Amino acid sequence: MSEIFLKILNMSIAASWLILAIIIIRPFLKKAPKRILCLLWAIVAIRLILPFSIESIFSLIPSSETIPPGIEFKQNPAINSGVTIINNAVNPVLSENYAPVPYASTNPLQTALSIGTAVWITGVLIMLSFALLSYLHLKRKIAASVRLRDNIMICDFIESPFVFGIFKPMIYLPSTLSDSAADHVISHEKTHIKRLDHLKKLLGYLLLSVYWFNPLCLLSYVLLCRDIEMACDEEVIKNTDRDYIAAYSQTLLDCSTRKRIVTICPLSFGEIGVKQRVKGILTYKKPTFWVMFIAVITCAILSVCFLTNPQKPPINFSLSKITWAITTDYRPEKGIITKDLTIIEIHELHSRLKNLKISKKDDDLEGFTPLFMIKAGSSEIGEFSLIGYEDEAKIAGLLYNNSYYRIDDEEFKEYLSKICAKSFFDTAPREETFVITKIDGEFVWADAYGKESNTDALHNYKIFIKDIISDSEPKVGDILAVKFRTEALNAYAPYTLVTRIGNTEDK
Repeated sequence: MSEIFLKILNMSIAASWLILAIIIIRPFLKKAPKRILCLLWAIVAIRLILPFSIESIFSLIPSSETIPPGIEFKQNPAINSGVTIINNAVNPVLSENYAPVPYASTNPLQTALSIGTAVWITGVLIMLSFALLSYLHLKRKIAASVRLRDNIMICDFIESPFVFGIFKPMIYLPSTLSDSAADHVISHEKTHIKRLDHLKKLLGYLLLSVYWFNPLCLLSYVLLCRDIEMACDEEVIKNTDRDYIAAYSQTLLDCSTRKRIVTICPLSFGEIGVKQRVKGILTYKKPTFWVMFIAVITCAILSVCFLTNPQKPPINFSLSKITWAITTDYRPEKGIITKDLTIIEIHELHSRLKNLKISKKDDDLEGFTPLFMIKAGSSEIGEFSLIGYEDEAKIAGLLYNNSYYRIDDEEFKEYLSKICAKSFFDTAPREETFVITKIDGEFVWADAYGKESNTDALHNYKIFIKDIISDSEPKVGDILAVKFRTEALNAYAPYTLVTRIGNTEDK
């Protein structure tokens, strides 16, 4: 169930961006038919229901999967909301307080997720139970109703008219309703049935039951109910005269209830937003062609931008940790220069990559000649390369899984050029301590922490050891002090002195 809860959370977050967009544009659609507003909420329903969506370059949703699956098992749990400020605020808290502790009996994030799942399920059951109890209570109240005609019933125990039922909806009128008001009410309720509004409200409540934890979904449901009523009012009065509109408004005021009935089924005539509805009725004007055109275009744009997911980058740098990186510069006349990035430089690279926007695939880059690059990788994503193809990185790309992606970020391209060119100035001698180890039966060296040199350079390190140690056979655990002529530390680094200073087993 935790996986389902995470999926619901991600769908809720994605739909929240659409809800916010609708709330923002609502004031600009005052002259549009209210049925258009209902259509906007239908787009929200689709976003909340469908567990999948196509990817599009037009998507305005920052991230379709803010919380990655399996986040509770990651060594460095992190979200990817697509908004840097949110990521920077949340991720440090997750890493500090919810990262799994080795050999611990419990996983903090897994525990929190299990509790969250239980709370969510409890909330869903409460919402559905409330709806069921309300339905049964109202059904008992209307049990003694008398049929007036067709699907119209009269009841002594209700205060306002409403539609009740799903597959065979019935119109229930209070026995105290006057004959003149009954005509207006029946027209209104029949319009509800014709527009299937009882089903729309039912679907809205079911979605609210699932997404009860999202306040934007609650606000959406309230606005949906209001828009349904106002759209129904417009449909009833659109072809009537001013006298009918005035009488209809008076009936609405007479039927308005002081006590709100919050259930999933009844569509009460005077229940929701009476003041706003009366104002809308009295000021109603038939929308012009251009108002309709703009409203329809708005719906289309929102559908394209918020029903689609953003194109996923080839690598999600926010959810990975770069463990090594090497720069290679082919520009100097004196030959190829390479350099291992320091821990601080790797941290800076990772910070820049988390905010980097990767464009779509561009296999044409394969035909370009690289001038400089950063080759890096991690246990989560494997190996990748960031390549500059022209001086000053006017053209740059990402190579990952044998596919090329263009990089359009000018600031990052400038950084790429400079970080690779930095090796021009690394001329200060550097001393390092290594420990001899054995891989596949051959001696190689590893750094002081016992981490093996990257596999592409192992052959070179093996040659170094065979050439250097001649007075005695090398042993696993031998400690070497190596002085380099430059700060560069890689397979091609020129060394000046190698000294055996002991063995890790020496006491």
